[in-house]
Amino acid sequence: MTRRVIGCAHESPACAECRAIRRRRYSRQYAQRRRDRQLERELQTAKRCPRRAGPYPCGGKLTVDVEVITGRTLVRCDWCERRRRGLCCDCSSSVEGRIGSAIRCRLHKKAANRRSERAHVARNREEIRAKARERDLADPEKRARHNEYKRLWRKLNPDKVKAQKRREALSQPKRVYEYMRRYRAKYREYYREIALRRYYELHPTRPPAACITCGEKVIWQPGWGRPALRCDECVYPCERRRRERVRAARAARPPALAEKKPQKVRRPKGRRVTDPGERPCVSCSTIVHGRRKKCDPCTARDRELAAAEGKVGVGRGARLDLSRRAA
Repeated sequence: MTRRVIGCAHESPACAECRAIRRRRYSRQYAQRRRDRQLERELQTAKRCPRRAGPYPCGGKLTVDVEVITGRTLVRCDWCERRRRGLCCDCSSSVEGRIGSAIRCRLHKKAANRRSERAHVARNREEIRAKARERDLADPEKRARHNEYKRLWRKLNPDKVKAQKRREALSQPKRVYEYMRRYRAKYREYYREIALRRYYELHPTRPPAACITCGEKVIWQPGWGRPALRCDECVYPCERRRRERVRAARAARPPALAEKKPQKVRRPKGRRVTDPGERPCVSCSTIVHGRRKKCDPCTARDRELAAAEGKVGVGRGARLDLSRRAA
């Protein structure tokens, strides 16, 4: 084995190349001594190893030993000792890479890289999403394939889409969440009154409701919602008193369905306004109510077609719980 000689062989003081070599060697030694002094100062107060094996400190647990003869205090890091011997800092396997620089084996190195990638995505989520949108816009075919897959996945997984929306709603600020709750309550009440009006127009007469226990007639009037299953004689006294209070409150206020016109709900800015009442399905001529766009048979058919397309179901949003996933 031959050693490569840098510069001339005699290293004469008059040789410019030799002087440059000596200056570089002295600069490296001086920088190493300066780093050693800085490390000694940090070790006096540090709780974790401040030695840097790259852009970040080691972070290993420090152990303080005292020599019996000289009384000197020695600070030792278990991670640095294992790195010098070529052992993984998480197990007893050999490191992958150069001994003295590598700190983990192949298995734990992959796990550490995955953790670093997730942390990077959590810190720079908006920037990463912006770059992904730019890439999708630059390739229209890829964007079309991605959108088609998302449509098929949503048709095939309605429960997971519902859980996604619920998690997103729970992650909003409290003032936004409370405002949307009040708005949706008013919106549902608004459409409920319209639906009841339409139902009573289509069904002006209804058969009297009977008690499921004794068969007697149940007290009920149009506008009270669904008739009770049992009459007043077949329920507990507490339920009977509650019904009397509700009937008294209804009698004290004017009828809302016959005379009072439902008040229009003020919608948030930027929201799509959907006309109330009836509309045809977007795929067939079936009439749907409220904010629905498709009827149940068309929705089921789309789900079957999405399942027939292939393996659709792999990707984000595979959970049904409402907890936020930690980055």
